[in-house]
Amino acid sequence: MGSTRSVKIFLVILNLSAFIGWATAATVSSLRNQQDFDKLEHHMMSLGVQLLYDDKFLQSDVKLSNGVDQYLSALLKAAQLRFLDMANPVIELTLTETTHVNDDFLIRYGKGDFKGMVNYYYSVQYMKDGALGYDVSFDKADIVLFVTGHPVEPPTLRQHGSWIGVPTIGGACTKDKFGLIYDNGASFSGAADMSQQIAFLLGAAGPRRSDGSLLSQPGGGSYYYGLNEDDKNAIRRYYKRNHETENCCWKDRPRPMIPKYPADFLLQRSVDICRETFGPSYHECPQVDGHRITAECRVLCCLDGSRKRETFVPDGADCGPDGRMCIYGWCVDRIGDYISTPGLLISTIPGGTPYDWDKLKSQMKSENEENI
Repeated sequence: MGSTRSVKIFLVILNLSAFIGWATAATVSSLRNQQDFDKLEHHMMSLGVQLLYDDKFLQSDVKLSNGVDQYLSALLKAAQLRFLDMANPVIELTLTETTHVNDDFLIRYGKGDFKGMVNYYYSVQYMKDGALGYDVSFDKADIVLFVTGHPVEPPTLRQHGSWIGVPTIGGACTKDKFGLIYDNGASFSGAADMSQQIAFLLGAAGPRRSDGSLLSQPGGGSYYYGLNEDDKNAIRRYYKRNHETENCCWKDRPRPMIPKYPADFLLQRSVDICRETFGPSYHECPQVDGHRITAECRVLCCLDGSRKRETFVPDGADCGPDGRMCIYGWCVDRIGDYISTPGLLISTIPGGTPYDWDKLKSQMKSENEENI
């Protein structure tokens, strides 16, 4: 009798120990994931970039008029690669808009050693002043860069390390968010210059001595592609100084001009998810049994108000703050952890709100109408 009781007590203790161990592991895992998530959320700069270009830029051997957006998108990604070893924050650049203007937009020298070259200072200032006489807008961009096919006066690096002829240091997200580069429109020759412009706009000032890093000389580094530690720290200080201010523009997710995810592609075309998935007679259900629908990353589709079928919100759609997005019907945070717990059927909760795909489409439609 006593031995049996001892065995039972031992088994209870063993099970309790296993439960405590599981709970502790789950808690530690949860804390680790939350710490990882906080680290990533607080050290990410997602910047929307608008690129302008002129007629001269289009006159390259690769006939850019047929693929200018693809070329500019690749050029921006090439510039982003120069920040590949940058962490805390990670730099993410998204092409949100391209704007074509004529060759008279930029201001060029009429005489002297720089005759025919673009005057960097006056051209950038013209954009800062709103580019009067041109129907252009820079309001939605975090950074605006002009890519020209005309030669631009070269920037000058002073002996003590400061530059002449570069963007405003730390000008991103402000009225000074503008820069200017030359690119031949064929071989991505302006990638290093573009990354330099962006680095300055994000607070880097260049090394005090020539060390072969990205900002050590005009045209890029001579020894390695990226920033040195001083310039990385300068960007980190700029980030920390502005992260909680009204000038912070990198917490949202810029909407890419060239679709990055299926959701971007479908939203741009105002696709009806229910209709395209199940047929023309289906539409998104506004209510189920008198209740609004609560289901992150799921859409409930109705046929004549009776038959109901579930489909997933397209991958890449926003489903919450801090970079959360839909992946295969789940709402997932930036480090890949589940936010929503999916089931086989969409749950209905009184007073809840559905994932309003129609609302997203209408927002996209109104934005497109504003840009026409």
